Amino acid sequence: MYPGPKGAGWVKFIEQGFRQGIKDGEIQVVVTKSGDTGKEIQRTLVQEALEAYQNIDYIVGNALMAEAAISVLRQMNLENQTNIVSTYFTPAVYRGIKRNRILAAPTDAPVLQGRLSINQAVRVLENSSYFKHLGPEIKLIDRFNYKKVSMEDSLAPSPFLPTFFVK
Repeated sequence: MYPGPKGAGWVKFIEQGFRQGIKDGEIQVVVTKSGDTGKEIQRTLVQEALEAYQNIDYIVGNALMAEAAISVLRQMNLENQTNIVSTYFTPAVYRGIKRNRILAAPTDAPVLQGRLSINQAVRVLENSSYFKHLGPEIKLIDRFNYKKVSMEDSLAPSPFLPTFFVK
Protein backbone atom coordinates (compact mmCIF):
# COMPACT_ATOMS: atom_id res chain seq x y z
CA MET A 1 0.00 0.00 0.00
CA TYR A 2 1.35 3.40 -1.05
CA PRO A 3 -1.00 5.96 0.50
CA GLY A 4 1.17 9.06 -0.04
CA PRO A 5 2.94 11.46 2.32
CA LYS A 6 2.59 10.80 6.05
CA GLY A 7 0.43 13.42 7.71
CA ALA A 8 -1.34 14.64 4.54
CA GLY A 9 -5.07 14.93 5.27
CA TRP A 10 -6.22 12.96 2.24
CA VAL A 11 -3.83 10.08 2.92
CA LYS A 12 -5.43 9.04 6.19
CA PHE A 13 -8.96 8.61 4.88
CA ILE A 14 -7.81 6.82 1.72
CA GLU A 15 -5.74 4.33 3.71
CA GLN A 16 -8.52 3.81 6.26
CA GLY A 17 -11.08 3.28 3.49
CA PHE A 18 -8.86 0.78 1.71
CA ARG A 19 -8.20 -1.21 4.88
CA GLN A 20 -11.90 -1.15 5.77
CA GLY A 21 -12.74 -2.38 2.28
CA ILE A 22 -10.42 -5.39 2.45
CA LYS A 23 -10.85 -6.35 6.12
CA ASP A 24 -13.24 -9.25 5.50
CA GLY A 25 -11.46 -10.54 2.42
CA GLU A 26 -8.41 -12.66 1.83
CA ILE A 27 -6.15 -9.75 0.91
CA GLN A 28 -3.01 -9.39 2.98
CA VAL A 29 -1.10 -6.10 2.99
CA VAL A 30 2.56 -7.12 3.14
CA VAL A 31 4.04 -3.63 3.20
CA THR A 32 2.95 -0.01 3.49
CA LYS A 33 5.33 2.67 2.26
CA SER A 34 4.62 6.34 2.76
CA GLY A 35 6.38 9.13 0.94
CA ASP A 36 6.06 12.31 -1.05
CA THR A 37 4.11 11.90 -4.28
CA GLY A 38 7.08 12.82 -6.42
CA LYS A 39 7.42 10.23 -9.18
CA GLU A 40 11.05 9.35 -8.37
CA ILE A 41 10.29 8.88 -4.68
CA GLN A 42 7.34 6.63 -5.50
CA ARG A 43 9.43 4.67 -8.02
CA THR A 44 12.06 4.02 -5.32
CA LEU A 45 9.41 2.89 -2.82
CA VAL A 46 7.95 0.44 -5.36
CA GLN A 47 11.39 -0.95 -6.21
CA GLU A 48 12.20 -1.45 -2.52
CA ALA A 49 8.99 -3.39 -1.91
CA LEU A 50 9.34 -5.59 -4.98
CA GLU A 51 12.93 -6.41 -4.08
CA ALA A 52 11.98 -7.27 -0.47
CA TYR A 53 8.81 -9.27 -1.14
CA GLN A 54 8.30 -12.01 -3.70
CA ASN A 55 5.04 -12.72 -5.52
CA ILE A 56 3.18 -9.46 -4.91
CA ASP A 57 -0.14 -9.70 -6.75
CA TYR A 58 -1.25 -6.08 -6.44
CA ILE A 59 0.38 -2.73 -5.85
CA VAL A 60 -2.20 -0.27 -4.53
CA GLY A 61 -1.70 3.41 -3.89
CA ASN A 62 -1.56 6.98 -5.05
CA ALA A 63 -1.67 7.95 -8.72
CA LEU A 64 2.02 8.92 -8.95
CA MET A 65 2.95 5.50 -7.55
CA ALA A 66 0.73 3.84 -10.15
CA GLU A 67 2.37 5.80 -12.93
CA ALA A 68 5.89 5.04 -11.66
CA ALA A 69 5.12 1.37 -11.06
CA ILE A 70 4.46 0.77 -14.76
CA SER A 71 8.12 1.24 -15.66
CA VAL A 72 9.36 -0.54 -12.52
CA LEU A 73 7.31 -3.64 -13.31
CA ARG A 74 8.56 -3.57 -16.90
CA GLN A 75 12.21 -3.28 -15.76
CA MET A 76 11.79 -6.13 -13.28
CA ASN A 77 9.88 -8.26 -15.82
CA LEU A 78 6.84 -8.42 -13.52
CA GLU A 79 4.26 -6.83 -15.86
CA ASN A 80 2.28 -10.06 -16.16
CA GLN A 81 2.53 -10.96 -12.47
CA THR A 82 1.77 -7.80 -10.50
CA ASN A 83 -1.28 -5.58 -11.03
CA ILE A 84 -1.46 -1.85 -10.30
CA VAL A 85 -4.47 -0.16 -8.69
CA SER A 86 -4.58 3.59 -8.12
CA THR A 87 -6.54 5.13 -5.25
CA TYR A 88 -7.47 8.16 -7.36
CA PHE A 89 -7.87 9.16 -10.98
CA THR A 90 -5.55 11.37 -13.06
CA PRO A 91 -4.84 11.75 -16.79
CA ALA A 92 -1.79 9.46 -16.47
CA VAL A 93 -3.85 6.83 -14.64
CA TYR A 94 -6.49 7.09 -17.38
CA ARG A 95 -3.82 6.42 -20.02
CA GLY A 96 -2.52 3.49 -17.96
CA ILE A 97 -6.01 1.97 -17.77
CA LYS A 98 -6.55 2.44 -21.53
CA ARG A 99 -3.22 0.73 -22.23
CA ASN A 100 -4.03 -2.10 -19.81
CA ARG A 101 -1.09 -1.18 -17.54
CA ILE A 102 -3.21 -0.07 -14.57
CA LEU A 103 -6.06 -2.30 -13.46
CA ALA A 104 -8.45 0.31 -12.03
CA ALA A 105 -8.95 3.61 -10.20
CA PRO A 106 -11.93 5.38 -8.65
CA THR A 107 -13.11 8.80 -9.75
CA ASP A 108 -15.15 11.20 -7.68
CA ALA A 109 -15.65 13.45 -10.72
CA PRO A 110 -13.68 16.49 -9.50
CA VAL A 111 -14.61 18.61 -12.54
CA LEU A 112 -18.28 17.97 -11.84
CA GLN A 113 -17.65 18.75 -8.16
CA GLY A 114 -16.32 22.16 -9.20
CA ARG A 115 -19.43 22.84 -11.28
CA LEU A 116 -21.68 21.76 -8.42
CA SER A 117 -19.76 23.96 -5.98
CA ILE A 118 -20.17 27.03 -8.15
CA ASN A 119 -23.87 26.29 -8.58
CA GLN A 120 -24.29 25.92 -4.83
CA ALA A 121 -22.42 29.19 -4.17
CA VAL A 122 -24.64 31.05 -6.63
CA ARG A 123 -27.75 29.59 -4.97
CA VAL A 124 -26.56 30.75 -1.54
CA LEU A 125 -25.67 34.24 -2.82
CA GLU A 126 -29.10 34.53 -4.46
CA ASN A 127 -30.83 33.30 -1.28
CA SER A 128 -32.24 30.37 -3.26
CA SER A 129 -32.74 26.85 -2.01
CA TYR A 130 -29.63 24.70 -2.06
CA PHE A 131 -28.67 21.15 -1.21
CA LYS A 132 -27.11 20.57 2.20
CA HIS A 133 -25.19 17.53 0.94
CA LEU A 134 -24.42 17.09 -2.72
CA GLY A 135 -21.83 15.15 -4.66
CA PRO A 136 -21.32 12.91 -7.64
CA GLU A 137 -21.36 9.14 -7.51
CA ILE A 138 -17.90 7.63 -7.08
CA LYS A 139 -17.20 5.29 -9.98
CA LEU A 140 -14.54 2.66 -10.46
CA ILE A 141 -12.86 3.05 -13.84
CA ASP A 142 -11.28 -0.01 -15.46
CA ARG A 143 -10.48 -1.33 -18.94
CA PHE A 144 -14.04 -2.58 -19.36
CA ASN A 145 -15.87 0.69 -18.73
CA TYR A 146 -13.50 3.60 -19.42
CA LYS A 147 -15.16 4.23 -22.79
CA LYS A 148 -18.61 4.37 -21.16
CA VAL A 149 -17.80 6.89 -18.40
CA SER A 150 -17.73 10.61 -19.13
CA MET A 151 -14.17 11.81 -18.73
CA GLU A 152 -15.42 15.42 -18.94
CA ASP A 153 -16.59 15.08 -15.33
CA SER A 154 -13.27 13.67 -14.11
CA LEU A 155 -10.43 15.19 -16.14
CA ALA A 156 -9.61 18.71 -17.26
CA PRO A 157 -9.64 19.27 -21.03
CA SER A 158 -6.38 18.14 -22.67
CA PRO A 159 -5.10 21.67 -23.49
CA PHE A 160 -5.55 22.78 -19.87
CA LEU A 161 -2.37 23.68 -18.00
CA PRO A 162 -2.54 24.99 -14.45
CA THR A 163 -0.79 28.28 -13.78
CA PHE A 164 0.68 28.97 -10.36
CA PHE A 165 1.91 32.26 -9.03
CA VAL A 166 2.70 33.84 -5.68
CA LYS A 167 1.83 37.43 -4.83
